[in-house]
Amino acid sequence: MAIDSNHSVMNGLNSVGFNLTPDNFPIKTENFLVMWELVKQDIGIGVLDGFIADKDPSVVQVLPDMPPLNFSIWLVTHRGLKTSRRIRVVFDFLAEELNKY
Repeated sequence: MAIDSNHSVMNGLNSVGFNLTPDNFPIKTENFLVMWELVKQDIGIGVLDGFIADKDPSVVQVLPDMPPLNFSIWLVTHRGLKTSRRIRVVFDFLAEELNKY
């Protein structure tokens, strides 16, 4: 299983009844594409949005009855780009689309 460096996934799983430690995560990556490839190659399991996994028939849910984990997503940019109209348009679009899920 891939886990992020600050263990937020592990902490989220532990909050719903698991008893996991960093030893349960022998492979660690902060890169979504690497984690997704590990999952698709049957090397491990990963935590990701269902709407992504559901589109790939080669991937199956390990815990289909588990309630979804909720977490914050931050949209950030360099301070100097904060007032850019182009950045604002992209941020507004991303915020609207992410709020749908």
